[in-house]
Amino acid sequence: MSTLLFATNLLFLLLWMRLWKLAEHEFYFNPLLSAPTRLTDRLVDFLRPVLAGFPPRAIVSVTLVFLLAFRGILLCSLGSDWTIAVGSSYARSFPVGSWTGCILFSLTEFIVFLIRLWGLAFLVALMTPVPRRDRVTEAFRCFTLPFSVLPRLSMFPAIVLLNALLVLHLQHTGRPFAGPLPNGLPAIAVAVDWQAPLRAILQTAWLTGLALTDIFLFAYGAMMGVVIGSLVALFIQNRGLQVLANEAVRVLLGGFSRRPLMVGMLDLTPLAYFFGMHLLHVAGTSLLRGLITQTPWN
Repeated sequence: MSTLLFATNLLFLLLWMRLWKLAEHEFYFNPLLSAPTRLTDRLVDFLRPVLAGFPPRAIVSVTLVFLLAFRGILLCSLGSDWTIAVGSSYARSFPVGSWTGCILFSLTEFIVFLIRLWGLAFLVALMTPVPRRDRVTEAFRCFTLPFSVLPRLSMFPAIVLLNALLVLHLQHTGRPFAGPLPNGLPAIAVAVDWQAPLRAILQTAWLTGLALTDIFLFAYGAMMGVVIGSLVALFIQNRGLQVLANEAVRVLLGGFSRRPLMVGMLDLTPLAYFFGMHLLHVAGTSLLRGLITQTPWN
């Protein structure tokens, strides 16, 4: 089911990207942008007779909302409860017995995906002192709009605020979940009670920190996907895909790609990236789990 959610989030991301691109039938030399642009433009042209008089951006907006709702209703027929976890430690369950709950879960799942993608954009910007001009960087900036247009100094408070709002949203819309998570650990149960403001602020801050650690997990997964894509390109002898995969590796590595970790002819920098992101995620979640579970009021 996670594969289905991820695949549909990628489709929704194409529509989300087009909401922030003003020109209709815009031409790109970049293949990573030209193909999604043609796809969404054909969708707009197909729906134009149905939504007569609507501008292209409104058509894309209506389509995105409809697909989010349709995914929620589809998930409603496949199960009774779905969970969203942050920091591999804290989870909330969404009752999807009604259409409202279904659509709310689908919308929240896409919001979580966007926030994690924007967190990766912040991490890439943080690790890249000199802006790049390659195709993957251009495409990545388009797919992380509007977050990617923020100045670098504004990205950190923005991503912290977004994760804090996500935590508050989960607190008010989801139900407590205390079962086992995919990593084998039991989910921690935290109920933010604003009748005790200081305690609630501390708990919200720690939960926000847990949500921020997902940036490292998302970066880990992104590098794994790019490396697998590179191996597939090598296996099928696709030179173009291999070049794009190598560019993507350099984008994720940021400034570290200028000082590769070489052992003979092998570049171990992506492997070091794997270990680094995994270590940061495990260390961050372990520290915050300890802070949350060992406080007297828990």
